[in-house]
Amino acid sequence: MMRPSPDISVVHLCLEPVDFRKGINGLAALVEAELELNPFDEALFVFRNRSLDKVKILYWERNGFCLWQSMSSEGWYVRRESVLQG
Repeated sequence: MMRPSPDISVVHLCLEPVDFRKGINGLAALVEAELELNPFDEALFVFRNRSLDKVKILYWERNGFCLWQSMSSEGWYVRRESVLQG
């Protein structure tokens, strides 16, 4: 089973919606260009779509990128306002 390393202790959450047509290369480029982070770091990079019902997680695993996608059957994931308000 593919899992992130237990050594990963950092999660970067992109609060702005992302075009979910982007795959591994597009999201890795977004991490570098817009988030100004290194996509090869031991970290999870979490992205959401505009309607808040999908999430993608990108991370580097030893010799390649891994990309997970989840879709909520219940509707929304956490709204941005509730994240910012704590």
